[in-house]
Amino acid sequence: MGFYFFPGIFYLSLGTGSELTWVALLPQISASIYFQWVGAFVCMLFNIGFQGGLPFRLHSPQQVLTLVGIWLTAYLLLGVALAYLSTRYRQGIR
Repeated sequence: MGFYFFPGIFYLSLGTGSELTWVALLPQISASIYFQWVGAFVCMLFNIGFQGGLPFRLHSPQQVLTLVGIWLTAYLLLGVALAYLSTRYRQGIR
């Protein structure tokens, strides 16, 4: 649900001058916490595909790759950290 809702908000906010780029992190956070490693990497691939494919029509490949590189770094750092913490937390509960 979150993967469809939050990118939709991001897409609708483009061109309004108030892009909601932080909203794209919300599915990554929830997938990393609830589904640990698998969720973190699957959501990261979907988000990078969505955010890389959207501006590819309008901008040069170099600009798109720069954007994708920045977001990939953010998703990796956030996803790996939250998946690790979630796994450790769940191991402590058992």
